[in-house]
Amino acid sequence: MICLKKTQIYLEWKKDKEMLKEKFIILMLGFVFVFSMPANIAMAEGMTLAQAKSSGYIGEQANGLLGAVAKSIPEEADNLITVTNSKRMVKYKAIAAKNGQPVNQVQALAGKKLITQTPSGQYIQTASGTWIKKK
Repeated sequence: MICLKKTQIYLEWKKDKEMLKEKFIILMLGFVFVFSMPANIAMAEGMTLAQAKSSGYIGEQANGLLGAVAKSIPEEADNLITVTNSKRMVKYKAIAAKNGQPVNQVQALAGKKLITQTPSGQYIQTASGTWIKKK
């Protein structure tokens, strides 16, 4: 009976620990997006990330990275994808290392959050790889 009680307490503790870890990852992702906002403001004298998204050149993917919606997009938009994805990956790897989680798990959480935050009318990529305008 005592052994069963200890097992239950341990399982509850482990579950609570995992929930805290996931909440911490989500909190850290919030910081990632707040601190990556300068990429939204302007890219040299070119288009901003917000402009590229609203123009339909760039969309959010489930892996937490940006993607080109069409095969041919302006070079400025392509540069925004490269720079932003590079910054995101650095932060995703840091969060993953800090929490002992696989990077792809952090990316998946970020992707869900980014897709949820994407305004209607902008593009998101479905699980099958198709780009759709968010409703």
